Amino acid sequence: MPNLPVVELPPGSVVIADLHLDGELPVHGQLFEELLDHLADAPVLVILGDLFEYWLGPKQAQLPGAQRFLAAIRAFPGRLVFVPGNRDVLCGRELEASLGSPILMDGFVGMLGGERWLFLHGDELCIADTAYLRLRRALRSRTMRFLVYNLPGFVTRGLAKRLRRHSSHSVQYKKTDGETGQDPGFADTLMSAASCVRLVVGHAHTFRETELSKGKKWYVLDAFRAGPKDALRVGPEGGAEWGPCLTPTK
Repeated sequence: MPNLPVVELPPGSVVIADLHLDGELPVHGQLFEELLDHLADAPVLVILGDLFEYWLGPKQAQLPGAQRFLAAIRAFPGRLVFVPGNRDVLCGRELEASLGSPILMDGFVGMLGGERWLFLHGDELCIADTAYLRLRRALRSRTMRFLVYNLPGFVTRGLAKRLRRHSSHSVQYKKTDGETGQDPGFADTLMSAASCVRLVVGHAHTFRETELSKGKKWYVLDAFRAGPKDALRVGPEGGAEWGPCLTPTK
């Protein structure tokens, strides 16, 4: 584990993941604006990756749909903490400028009620999927970032759509235990390395609570609006409360 930054999560903070917003769909821009307005009282809002359906650098930030997302982020009154997922790992300076803080590429340690919690996107736990891990390393490489930042916009958008199709197609072939192959032993190892008692991830899209060694617990969030436990809220005493991010519609 790298030397992860430590983020204080005071009462009222909210953690969500896997929104998969598409800048080409105006309704997604409206949804994001309404979401940030709903969460305006949260002192810290954490998004654990896959905020966007895909994101490929500064050229994408010039598109009208992306500009709407970035404007909503700039208008958010609290602190917005972002850990990239597999779909938006190529976010960079264009997003950091709107966040007003660095993107936390490798996750972070959050402090809740005096306890250390580890927050990751969750794709790094899929250690049995060696083909995906090779792709993950390639997408995070300096070479890929250079290419994406310098290729014409229409080329990078075509690449993004191919990667999106590959991701959707390959997930059905992964070895799973009802999720997407996230390994509990590796989760336990990462928690020990970071000296954390709890782990929270997204990526798998279905809520799960797993007991690990020595009292450690690992939680997987539902994807945003895809289940009843798509948010972690920090309660008044600093404890974790699991439930829906938005009030369910009748």
